[in-house]
Amino acid sequence: MFFKGKSLFKVIYFFCTALLILLISGTVPSSIAEAEIPAALSEQTSPIGRQSQIFRGTVQVATLQDSVFNYPTIVNHFPGKNAEGVPPEIQITATLDREVDPVDLSKIIIKDHKGKAVIGVNSTLTGRKLTVSHSGLAYETDYTVTIPGNTVRSKSGAVYNRETSWRFSTAKEIVFNDLPKTHWVHDVIYKLCRLGMINEYPDNTFNPDENITRAEFIRILIVALGITEIISDPPAFEDVQRSAWYYGFVQAAAKAGLVFGYGGRLDPDVPITRQEMAGILVKALKGKNTAGATENLNFTDAEQIAPWFRDQVRIVVLEGMMQGYPDQTFRSQSTLTRAEAYAAILCLLEKLNQVITCSVQTPLIHITGQNMEKQGSYWLQVYDGDNNHVGTIGINADSNGGFVTSYSIKGTEASGNWRIDVLKGQNLQHTEVSCTFFVPLSAIPEFPAAIAGIIVVGICVFIYHRMKQGKESLVV
Repeated sequence: MFFKGKSLFKVIYFFCTALLILLISGTVPSSIAEAEIPAALSEQTSPIGRQSQIFRGTVQVATLQDSVFNYPTIVNHFPGKNAEGVPPEIQITATLDREVDPVDLSKIIIKDHKGKAVIGVNSTLTGRKLTVSHSGLAYETDYTVTIPGNTVRSKSGAVYNRETSWRFSTAKEIVFNDLPKTHWVHDVIYKLCRLGMINEYPDNTFNPDENITRAEFIRILIVALGITEIISDPPAFEDVQRSAWYYGFVQAAAKAGLVFGYGGRLDPDVPITRQEMAGILVKALKGKNTAGATENLNFTDAEQIAPWFRDQVRIVVLEGMMQGYPDQTFRSQSTLTRAEAYAAILCLLEKLNQVITCSVQTPLIHITGQNMEKQGSYWLQVYDGDNNHVGTIGINADSNGGFVTSYSIKGTEASGNWRIDVLKGQNLQHTEVSCTFFVPLSAIPEFPAAIAGIIVVGICVFIYHRMKQGKESLVV
């Protein structure tokens, strides 16, 4: 034995004390450490700003990109500087030159030309992209967006953004003489106007009850989805001529896989039917939400739906994009009105704009939802890397359709590709939107450092008292 009696106690005591110091100082590698450097260099600064900082128990090193001379910078934004005719409901976005972390996004503000702040401003950050939502802007008004300094910082935590601001003006209000407030589609149409999806007609009419053709519906869909017209490719259908006003829209829809026609023909001037619209809407969803598509159709005329459209009708009904009539019929062969078509398009946009983002900061998963149903109730089902269901979170969206919550990773859960499904209300068979993300093994908590520290302190105290007792016994 190299150590005997009190000597052994002393060695163990000093070893535990050193370990405790390491735990407290954070120089022991952790799952969120970004770099390791000698402690002696932790306060040195080179001429190019390569400065080391101790942050939350980890050593953070600024790269050359994050030097004090290179702040995170906004490289583009929408609306653009001095933009005019901006739809009042549009989301404001800004893209930075690198991925950053949030510091205080609540500082981002929008003010009108009188200096009055817009209410309901809510900002979120995903990678390099800042998204600023709001409760709605006024028509024909000048606005200024301000992103103050120290709103975001580099991933190293070493440098922060500087203030950026720009102005834009909103569009003129559109008023339709034939669309009274009592019409069931009134709010839908005016919301689409505020989103910039509907232009003003020369005679200020909308004609909500007129039938809509296949070509007209395709144009509405392509404009709503922000797809660019295609005019150079050979005709996708033999009955669609280059000289037709809808040629570019049909070509774009065909290339995007939204329409296929019948035997090489589209019949663009024929009124579109309800089941045909259902088929196009599901293609536009691109399989985003198809759970529950095997449910029975509870319509008295369900047998009249063409077999190749039945699954699509199930999905759009389940999604709330289409519904039956008071007499429990679906009327699959009936033609669509302009009002019905635009109502379905708005619902499609709302479904496609539902977003859930997930980021891992050990031991938490931060979860943010956008464009959900305003003040709607949702359940979040959490699945780990082995596809085990590991948790359920109940949340309520706010008045802007957003939510923020988190999930604490447990040591018994598996690393790998995790998934979080957002389910509406109590219907746990239908997924509104999902988020898939990677959780590395290093993010799975091991023996908690806090508990380890407590144990080490306990051992040190015990040894100290034993050593003290030993000294006292010698005196006696």
